[in-house]
Amino acid sequence: AALVAGTGAAARAGILVKDIEALERAAAVDIVVFDKTGTLTAGRPALTDLVATVGSETDLLALSAALQAGSEHPLGRAVVEAARTRGIAFAPATDVAAAIGRGLTGTVAGRAVAIGTRELMDERGIDIAPIAHLLADIEARARTTAAVAADGRAIGVLGFADPLRETSAAAVAALKARGLKTCMRTGDNARVAAAIAAEAGLDSFEA
Repeated sequence: AALVAGTGAAARAGILVKDIEALERAAAVDIVVFDKTGTLTAGRPALTDLVATVGSETDLLALSAALQAGSEHPLGRAVVEAARTRGIAFAPATDVAAAIGRGLTGTVAGRAVAIGTRELMDERGIDIAPIAHLLADIEARARTTAAVAADGRAIGVLGFADPLRETSAAAVAALKARGLKTCMRTGDNARVAAAIAAEAGLDSFEA
């Protein structure tokens, strides 16, 4: 009865418990591992950097928005919102495929487009040397980056900012006060991860 009452009380506080066994085992937890985007951060990133190395910034944003239009990822929504705010029209993408934790690929107006991490570009055989300095410069400002390629060639970089939630640092401090270690694991780059981890007061992180 106490466990049932406990799961009900947790649900009212916005905490979902998988099952009674999970609640019973919670007493033995010694480390809490957080996701970053939308968990520690607000999950409402804004597009802050748009740098085209091939073609125009308008073309870069149009291709990016077309590929991201059906995405539920916060970064995808930020790209689409930026395009709409600027009044940039974009064609629908086809054959869109998600590479979990790495980005998206698809076809836009007959062009093979990829948006995502360095790892995704490597997997697609795309040389990112022409944009490597841009990625480094934007990441140095603790921003999330995405490389953009079209027809097998890197064409630009997107940069995003996603602030820490107002309650995150206090939540981490409360866990640490109970003797729990705290960690963050994220698919984001190491510079952003380090900045967010420090701001939240986490013990460690993996990027």
